[in-house]
Amino acid sequence: MKNFLRLSMLFLFTIKIATAQVINIDSILQAAMFEKHVPGLSALILKKGIPVWQNNYGYARIEDSIPVTENTMFMLASISKTFISTAVMHAFEDGGINLDADINTYLPFEIHNPNYPDEIITLRQLLTHTSSLQDNWTVLSLGYTFGYDSPVTLGDFMKGYFVPGGAWYSESGNFYDEKPGTAYHYCNEGAALAAYILESIEGISFADYTQAKIFDPLCMNNTSWFLSGADTFNVAMPYRWKDGDYLANGYYCYPDYPNGQLRTSVISLAKFLAMIMNNGSWNGQQILSQSSIDATFSLQVPNLDSTQGIIWYQYVIGDRTCWGHSGGDAGVSTNMYFSPKDSTGIITLTNGNNFYLDGPLDALFDYAEGLEPLPGDSFTCYGFPTNVTAATLPNNTLSLYPNPASDYFMMEFSTNENEDLLIVMKNNLGQSVYFSSEKNAAKDFKKEILIPQLNDGIYFLEVKTAHKVITRKIVIAH
Repeated sequence: MKNFLRLSMLFLFTIKIATAQVINIDSILQAAMFEKHVPGLSALILKKGIPVWQNNYGYARIEDSIPVTENTMFMLASISKTFISTAVMHAFEDGGINLDADINTYLPFEIHNPNYPDEIITLRQLLTHTSSLQDNWTVLSLGYTFGYDSPVTLGDFMKGYFVPGGAWYSESGNFYDEKPGTAYHYCNEGAALAAYILESIEGISFADYTQAKIFDPLCMNNTSWFLSGADTFNVAMPYRWKDGDYLANGYYCYPDYPNGQLRTSVISLAKFLAMIMNNGSWNGQQILSQSSIDATFSLQVPNLDSTQGIIWYQYVIGDRTCWGHSGGDAGVSTNMYFSPKDSTGIITLTNGNNFYLDGPLDALFDYAEGLEPLPGDSFTCYGFPTNVTAATLPNNTLSLYPNPASDYFMMEFSTNENEDLLIVMKNNLGQSVYFSSEKNAAKDFKKEILIPQLNDGIYFLEVKTAHKVITRKIVIAH
C-alpha cells in the first residue's frame, strides 16, 4: 500500500443501523490495535453513501481518560490531499485553470527543475506525483511546530522551498534528476504546491476556499486545518509506543499544511466520502460534476504508475479493487477507501502508528456485505442516518447518583420518546466492565447498576441511542 510519512484494546459498542450477519469485527480491530500499539480508533462503513456501521475504540487522550467518540477529531495526514484534488477540480469547473498548462502561468514566482530548466511542470503532474519535485526531509522535519500553527505561510514556504536563494532551497534535495512527467515519485510538496496555485488563482487562502466550497456545503463540523480553529480537547493526541508505554507526540503543525494537516471526525469525513461515492453530490449539494469525478478516478499516468488517479489511487483489498488514500505521520495512521463495484466505503482513523494492515480493512469490507441502509435512511447535516429531522430529535439527559458510589448507583435517562439504548461502562484503561442493551426503553428510564466487584477509581458510563452518545463520569469509592 502507499503508506507515506504524511500520510488493545477495548470493546465499546456497535451501532446497529441495519441488520447484519454478525462477525467478530470488534475482535479483529482490537487485535490489530494491540499488535500495532494503537491507543484509539474510530471506524465507519458506508453503503450506497449511507453510514451503516460505526464504532469507536480506546482513547483520544490517555492522560485525561478521554475516550474516542464519533466526534473525535483525528489528524488525517495524507488523506488531506484528497481535499486538494477536490478543491482543484472544483476550481477547474469554474474555468481559468488548465491542468496541463505551465504552473508558472499561475504563480507569482517561477519554479523550474534546475536539472531541466526548459521543461514545464503542470498541475496534472503535481496531482499525479510525476512533477520531478522531491520531498527533502532534512528540511521538512525542521518545519514542524508543536502546540501552535506554523507562523510561516504556505506561499512563503513554497517560494522558499522551490525558488533559488530561498531559505529551504536545495537543488539536489528538492528536485529529482528526471525530466518532469517521466517518472513517478510520491511528493508531499508537489501536492502542497497545487494547493498554493489554487490560492494564487482564487485570491484567497486554501483553507478559506475549502471551508467555503467543501466543508460548509458538506456540513463538515469538527473540521479544521489549524489548531487555532479546533477545540483541542476534542482532538485525538498522537502517540508513539516506546519501552512498553504510550508517549504523547504533542499536537503539531507545518507550513505546507494542505498535504497532511487536516483534522476532522469520522462522521465529517464520511460526508466527504459519501459525496465522492455519489458522483460529486451530497444532501442536495453538488460539489463536483460527473466529469470531474470521472477524471479524478481515471488512471492518469498508466505508463508511469498503474494505480494513480488525480491524488486518489487504486488499491486492491481482498478481492476488491478500491479507490482511496491512506495517511501517516508521527502518531497518526488513517485509511479511506471505497469499492465502486459494491458501493461500499470504509474509514479508519487512529492516533497511533502503522495501522495499515490489510486484514482489518478486508474484514471491514467483508462485514459490510451483511449491512444495508434501512428504507428511508438518509445522511444529513445532523450526522447518522435517521428519519427524524434535527428539529424533533430527542432531548436526552443522563444523570448518575450517588456519585461517588460504593455498592451501586442509579442511572436516569430521560428522552422525548421510547428508544433502544446501549449502555457501557469502562474503567480508566478503557476496558469494558459493564454492558447492557435495553430495547424500547421508556421515556424516563431508570436502572440500578451494581458495582460491588469493581475497584475504587474513576469510571465512565456511556449511553448510546440511534442519535447520540452521552457520557458521564462516575467515581467508585467503597
